[in-house]
Amino acid sequence: MSELLAARGLVKEYPEAGRPLVVLDGLDLSVNAGEILAVTGPSGVGKSTLLHILGLLDTATRGSVIYNGAQVDTASEAVRARLRNCEFGFVFQFYHLLPDLDALTNVMLPAMVRASWLGWAARRGKVRQRAQRILDEIGLADRASHKPGELSGGEKQRLAIARALINQPKIVFCDEPTGNLDEKTSNRIYQLLWRINPKMNTTFVIVTHDEELASSCSRIARMHEGKISDVTANAGQSAVKENNTWD
Repeated sequence: MSELLAARGLVKEYPEAGRPLVVLDGLDLSVNAGEILAVTGPSGVGKSTLLHILGLLDTATRGSVIYNGAQVDTASEAVRARLRNCEFGFVFQFYHLLPDLDALTNVMLPAMVRASWLGWAARRGKVRQRAQRILDEIGLADRASHKPGELSGGEKQRLAIARALINQPKIVFCDEPTGNLDEKTSNRIYQLLWRINPKMNTTFVIVTHDEELASSCSRIARMHEGKISDVTANAGQSAVKENNTWD
């Protein structure tokens, strides 16, 4: 596999009581195209901070983020915004869905943001069809007109995954995507990601505390004291039990 994304010497510090609090301490990490990479480690070790910096949602104090061979963390805000919208997708633990919009419109939102007014008028039909196909793929076709408040936790997370995929990103960053779901629903969310990975050729970087589910990823990067302490390659997908139905 070729390298798609890399962190080089990342340092992240926050001021605290007159002295810097070091969260990331010269961290290096490579993400290969097409893989599912799990990032694990104890709470407070900097996993979410790393994910946000890799996804250009935050900036490092020092170091660099390389995407497709180019340093992107020092690019203009317009370039970083385009990457976040077009090349990257994001799935968070608490969904961040807009409560007043139905499921289909929530999925379509990143594509709306991407287009100009005239561009959106021309592309709306195609985007709507793509959103409907994705909802069907993740088992939510019959929930397209429902608002988030009418969905279960697992359905909301599947909807957040659909939204992350609408612009056909190269890489999706997932921050504890099953952290507030039960074991059965969590397994199904992971199963969905494993199915999407080869079908859409989407790379995933997943922050998780669940070692069993992490062991089914292509590789596991373990964090300790602000650095990557160990990277382990896996056979992949052994921990995810196949179940192609959604309750």
